Amino acid sequence: MRTAEKRADCKVNYKAVVFDLDGTLYCKKHLTLRICFHCLRSLNFIKNMQAVRDVFKGTDFSTQEKLYENFFNELACRCRKTPETAMDWYMNRFYPAFIHVLKKHYRPAAGVESLLHCLKAKNISAAVYSDYGFIPERLRAIGIDPSLFVFTISAESCGALKPAPRPLSDLAKKMHCDSSRVLVIGDRDDTDGEAARKCGMKFAWYRGGDIDTFVRPML
Repeated sequence: MRTAEKRADCKVNYKAVVFDLDGTLYCKKHLTLRICFHCLRSLNFIKNMQAVRDVFKGTDFSTQEKLYENFFNELACRCRKTPETAMDWYMNRFYPAFIHVLKKHYRPAAGVESLLHCLKAKNISAAVYSDYGFIPERLRAIGIDPSLFVFTISAESCGALKPAPRPLSDLAKKMHCDSSRVLVIGDRDDTDGEAARKCGMKFAWYRGGDIDTFVRPML
């Protein structure tokens, strides 16, 4: 049986902390509803987009190009549109709406700034790993400076949606860090947690509150 709150079960000399973005670095309450309201004319796309992401959950396509090819073909089929139309909607309608909603309604979780300063003081690398793209733009939208992280990577850019383990393993290599000394912080055990465990990384299941108070005792 896992420890309460899915926290890392013992203190480790961590060299890196990898944060999920949505639901972790900010509270995503009402996010989908607000994006839907902003995209009223394309609700069918939004509904089917999530369905397609669920189908491809954990699938490793090896490259972004192959992931997008399969993703837009499936989305187009479900929406009875062309793949080109699906891609245009995703890149030029969905993501701008996503970023706009974040900028208007969302701010960093309590304790984010102090935690990042703590990690820097301890010489622990901080990174962001999100299923969705446009990470620097989304971080800036909620008021977080992307330069505070050594890497910001998306599952899309890696060609493998969570909980596929390769992107996290590759990220650890980029940070020159053994997987056993990486702590993953996320709001979903079935994606963030599962990916971390597959890589031999520790996972802490964050479910709101002051994130600095949550993470710092583990460092």
